[in-house]
Amino acid sequence: MLDLLRHLQKSRPGLDHREGGEQGRKPSAVVLAMVFDPFCGLDLEDPNVRRQVDGVVKCLHTIVADEGTTAVLVPQSAPVPFVDDFLRKCDLSWKFTAYGRTTFHKTSHAPQSCSLQAINNKCCSLKDVPEAHRMYVSTDESAQPGPVGVACARVGKGKVIYVGDVNAEEESIQVVTQLLNLEG
Repeated sequence: MLDLLRHLQKSRPGLDHREGGEQGRKPSAVVLAMVFDPFCGLDLEDPNVRRQVDGVVKCLHTIVADEGTTAVLVPQSAPVPFVDDFLRKCDLSWKFTAYGRTTFHKTSHAPQSCSLQAINNKCCSLKDVPEAHRMYVSTDESAQPGPVGVACARVGKGKVIYVGDVNAEEESIQVVTQLLNLEG
């Protein structure tokens, strides 16, 4: 697992051509879904497992915060312990709250590029998400904030996008694509 992230960190050549002939590294996105599923159900008290999880968290945090990568976190049908550790490392307060099929409504914080006003999916949703990070929530904004299905936050030079959809439904893929296409 850690070897996979180190490989991603080293093998992102993606040079882009910017105005004025300048060349530089174009930050890439790392989609983390089934990749971290093996951590589900493992004994995190086992020092070897803990060491591996800590190494993955540290490596991923480095490629997001220091190198400008976007990490897209997608759970598999249950909260993944690695994700909790990674969110803490990124100083994000987001926590898992519920699992079930829900309709999530676009908030005023979602960029205009997110064209869908609502999405419906089977989701591991979040709570304790600051208002500015909430992209799609289960209630309209006039009500007490409900579970969050899509969240996005800047972390250092990069971004963290969380999409709770466990089935990779078309609407969720569209939202992720639109969030990835944002500058900054």
